[in-house]
Amino acid sequence: MAIDLSPYTTFLYSVPAGNLTAALLATTSRNSIPRVLGFLVLCFIVYKQWTSVPNVPGPDIVRGTAASGTVSAFLAQTNLLFLTGIDVNDLIREKLADPSMGLRARFDGAMKLVQGTRGIGTSWQVKGTPPHPAFYGPKRRSPDRGVFVSRQLFILIWQYLFLDAVSTTFMGMSIEDRVREMGPGTEMLFWNATPEQWMRKFKIGVIGWLVVCRLLIDSTYRLISVIAVGLGGSSPELWPPFFSSMWEAYTIRGFWGTFWHQGLRWTLTSWASLITRTILRLPRPSLVERYLHLFLAFSVSGLIHVACDLGSSIPLERSGAMRFFCSFAFGIMVEDAVQEAWRQLTGNRAEKSEDVPIWKKAVGLVWVAAFLTFVTPFYAYPSLQVPKAAVPYSIAEKLGMAPAISAAVVGMIITKFWLGGEE
Repeated sequence: MAIDLSPYTTFLYSVPAGNLTAALLATTSRNSIPRVLGFLVLCFIVYKQWTSVPNVPGPDIVRGTAASGTVSAFLAQTNLLFLTGIDVNDLIREKLADPSMGLRARFDGAMKLVQGTRGIGTSWQVKGTPPHPAFYGPKRRSPDRGVFVSRQLFILIWQYLFLDAVSTTFMGMSIEDRVREMGPGTEMLFWNATPEQWMRKFKIGVIGWLVVCRLLIDSTYRLISVIAVGLGGSSPELWPPFFSSMWEAYTIRGFWGTFWHQGLRWTLTSWASLITRTILRLPRPSLVERYLHLFLAFSVSGLIHVACDLGSSIPLERSGAMRFFCSFAFGIMVEDAVQEAWRQLTGNRAEKSEDVPIWKKAVGLVWVAAFLTFVTPFYAYPSLQVPKAAVPYSIAEKLGMAPAISAAVVGMIITKFWLGGEE
């Protein structure tokens, strides 16, 4: 009996796409004819991968993730091949390969860059990558494999239970409440919004980002790390925490540049630099280059999340991804201007995070929370207007909410006080 693999072709195509990219990095030079020809083959693979997204089984969120993953991986692969333009000499310089070793060793070194978009352990490692937690002791840069996998699994379990409880609660929301609080057009309501609508905006904008979205992404990262390290295909030091402390999110710049994951940062900044520095050749440093670069980076992020919306069956005209992500460039410009005015007024210089007074961080957190409350509905409401489960299998529905929440809370406490925190 033949096995139908068509529902899984989107994920299966990622294997030859990644392997081809690694092979080109290990055997060809930047802008060489073989690399360009190989890239054309890569484009065909990615095209087939994209067109198979509608066949992915499961809820819309899975197809959306597959779509955005396809686009972000292609942009990252193009960055490695042409924008950063890595070749075997770079692999040797970064100690990802040894000149005395064969092609397989070079391929393995290149694959580390293909699979790890943060450039961990190299000169390309993105700014804002957090270190391994102190839980791992003096050798935390290279944690023990068994301890690493066990800790990741424990945190993953309670994260799943927590997300399950949140998802079950949200799925139980009545159609009437859903339409009244976040139906079509409610994202545009501000001065005439009801208290219930404002509370929903706050929950989606603040709790949604700081807790729910973070746990969704972080749990996925931990699952992949468990598989990669547990099966021996990768080492623990290549899997530092994906997120930093949420207390670093007291500015919009700190939210995206420190607290939030930096998995796309290398890709986004490389594409932005292509326009501002390679094509336009804007002078550095300059305000025009700085903020155009920022706007373009957020724009590329917006395009990736538009792909997620399309994969999730949200029409292009209803997607608010571009407006949402580009708005943060404007928000950062505002807060930069306010901070500069404050420095001019008081004579104080820029402060490191640990030196910022608590009251300033408190004011900053209120500012970030307010900004998220205003702009998130434009992006989130179209996808939330139809109930969607955040987890593939609900334990809370089978055993009840109380056991799921209790187990999640116990897991949080153990993680906080005995496992060195969630990072």
